[in-house]
Amino acid sequence: MKNKLHNQLRTAGIAGIAVLALAVPTFVLAVIRTLGTLEPALIGLYAAFTIAGIITAIIFLRGFILLGKKVKNDILYAASYAMLISTAAFLAYDMASTLFIQLGNMLIYTLFVFLMGVISIFFGFGILKLEPKFGSIASIAGFLEILSGITLASILLSFVALLLVIPVSILEIAILFRAAKFF
Repeated sequence: MKNKLHNQLRTAGIAGIAVLALAVPTFVLAVIRTLGTLEPALIGLYAAFTIAGIITAIIFLRGFILLGKKVKNDILYAASYAMLISTAAFLAYDMASTLFIQLGNMLIYTLFVFLMGVISIFFGFGILKLEPKFGSIASIAGFLEILSGITLASILLSFVALLLVIPVSILEIAILFRAAKFF
């Protein structure tokens, strides 16, 4: 079991790196789409990046589900599941609205940002609970995740969360690789 968990956590860390790599081009294409200038040729590319984003995000967040279960951190376990489900659902919705019909509704996007903020706050508290085992990296990642969640939930300050995505993700990836060494 130890070897299997080690491999799963390591794979989750690698998926986290892929999530970061996919984030920039997906974000750029999403902005172009929002401005209404996404050319038909780019729609397929946007769909491919979104599908890859869903898959890698599921693998990445599954690492935190496994870690939460292993260390009996119920907050991390539940928040990871909630984040996984809501992220996958939103990305699927967003892709469907691009490919098929214009489902895009500002209220739905705003509610998603708020929901992700609330989930991120709980996720951050779950990461903070890892501090005894993982040290200051968990404290910093947890604090930044909570700050990110608060800014997302406020809606008006959600741009701050965009600035925090890269440092928070790097720290969370490091936690998964460190966890893989432990287990």
